[in-house]
Amino acid sequence: MVRGLVQAIYSLEEFPERCPSIPEQREFPFGIRQLVYFSHRIIFAVERERERIVIYRVYHGARHQLAPSDIASEGDG
Repeated sequence: MVRGLVQAIYSLEEFPERCPSIPEQREFPFGIRQLVYFSHRIIFAVERERERIVIYRVYHGARHQLAPSDIASEGDG
């Protein structure tokens, strides 16, 4: 399970925009996407100008919806 989760994260290197925005996007001042791997959500942002993907959280999808206080602000990464 963990190995597959890590592989899913590495798959974001190619075409991270294939992943949809999170349903809670309206609560955030910057774009956040999600990749669902079985029952887990990988929450991340694409920083094209820095050519990187920032992973904010990986957690079980049954948890509460994501809130801005659950992740660092855009400039903290």
